[in-house]
Amino acid sequence: MKQLYVIGMGPGGADQLTPQARYALEASQVLCGYTTYLDLARDFQDGREIVSTPMTQELERCRLALERAAEGKTTAMICSGDAGVYGMAGPILQMAEDFPEVEIEVIPGVTAALAGAAVLGAPLMHDFAVISLSDLLTPWPVIEKRLDCAGAGDFVLCLYNPMSKKRRDHLRRACDILLKRRSGDTVCGWVKNIGREGQEHRLLTLEELREEARETAKTLEAIDQQIFLCEEFARYKVQFIEEGVNQKFRLARFRLFQEQVNGGLADCCEPTYEGVPYGSLNNGMRINLGVDVIRTISEHYGLKVPLVVDNAESVTRLAGIDTQVIRLVVSEADQALRVEVSE
Repeated sequence: MKQLYVIGMGPGGADQLTPQARYALEASQVLCGYTTYLDLARDFQDGREIVSTPMTQELERCRLALERAAEGKTTAMICSGDAGVYGMAGPILQMAEDFPEVEIEVIPGVTAALAGAAVLGAPLMHDFAVISLSDLLTPWPVIEKRLDCAGAGDFVLCLYNPMSKKRRDHLRRACDILLKRRSGDTVCGWVKNIGREGQEHRLLTLEELREEARETAKTLEAIDQQIFLCEEFARYKVQFIEEGVNQKFRLARFRLFQEQVNGGLADCCEPTYEGVPYGSLNNGMRINLGVDVIRTISEHYGLKVPLVVDNAESVTRLAGIDTQVIRLVVSEADQALRVEVSE
């Protein structure tokens, strides 16, 4: 049987993992998920294939999980909380039509609304609504309407995704909408890192929550500005280092840093010629770049040694270098070894 489990890992603590989820993890050969969520299953990673994709590549992650399962490998798609609450169960089931041979089982988990409520007390004793403040898939005007309707309906509200780097002000705006329907003294609470190390919580009023969200947004904005300045400094530093290195070469240009998806910089050392990576150059140009590197190093250290160039027939014009050059050439016209000497 070709099996794919879509597993809700709960808030994060091992003691909050359901027995059903534990059984599915132990039965799986492949663990698939976002890097942070895979960390929730670190106790089950040994001896298993790990498939991970960055944030915002959820559909690619689902496709990879379905492909592994279609190959006959029992696969687990890891989700925090419950897989069916802002999780991967929906996309997996949508894409499952292209993999009819794969049997899919959704394993429920403890979602943040329930785990957070238990930390705060018992706020969900009556009707409640769950709303995500993320506008990645839902337009903000739709979210605003849902908040207003929930406020008018006197529901207890559980807000998911209240704030991020790109959504610093959404929680404050949500509070403004709710204040039109509720008193500023309405009891609120928040919980961070539910069931994990560093768990925090606080009870406060709706008005206090609004002010706290506003101050947090201001703090994050200031931090973002400092991070931006640090990143700009790093980029200027990188540019300075690369220019300093590359001015010593006649042909080769080295790319010493590579920009990552998250905007950071990763060390690398990739030789190029006129913007073309070394691996994409023809053999003759690769040889000339190698000669250029040897020439630069020789001049730097004040050394001269004979240079042997293999496959020299692929080079129309060899890069200049002030040393003895021994060219090894394969020629169809020559049936025996022939030596030419030139000054």
